[in-house]
Amino acid sequence: MKKINLYMSIVLSALSVFVMVESKKMPAEIAGLGMGPGVLPFWLGAGILLLSIILAVESLLDKRSPKKVFNISEIKNMGIMFLALVLYAISVDLFGFGISTLLLVFFLVRRLGKYAWWKCGTIGVIVSSVSVYLFRVLLEMPLPTGIVGF
Repeated sequence: MKKINLYMSIVLSALSVFVMVESKKMPAEIAGLGMGPGVLPFWLGAGILLLSIILAVESLLDKRSPKKVFNISEIKNMGIMFLALVLYAISVDLFGFGISTLLLVFFLVRRLGKYAWWKCGTIGVIVSSVSVYLFRVLLEMPLPTGIVGF
């Protein structure tokens, strides 16, 4: 793990220096705005450079013995969560945004929090209702309604 962190810090340092150099080619200031398109990429690159230096120093100073990064149950849980998101993306067109969001939130709250069924259902109804109200009514975004119409 120590070597991986060190290699990643080198790659991220090179990437951040590249971003900083390329951002200097953009205008730093646009008349009337005070900031130009080169400001944000430069500071993002500087932040990544700082964090990659910290990662390199920590990996060089780490004296602990290497340990496993993931165990089998964690990999299985990540796979289940990924599958749930894929099924959500597929079901949005079929069942609509509201119902699909309700089912996803219900599953995630039940899986991650291990709450009672009625609490998961209540949280799912609240989150999906607020999401539909926010996007469909307040922001006037067209959302898929599916066969149910919600």
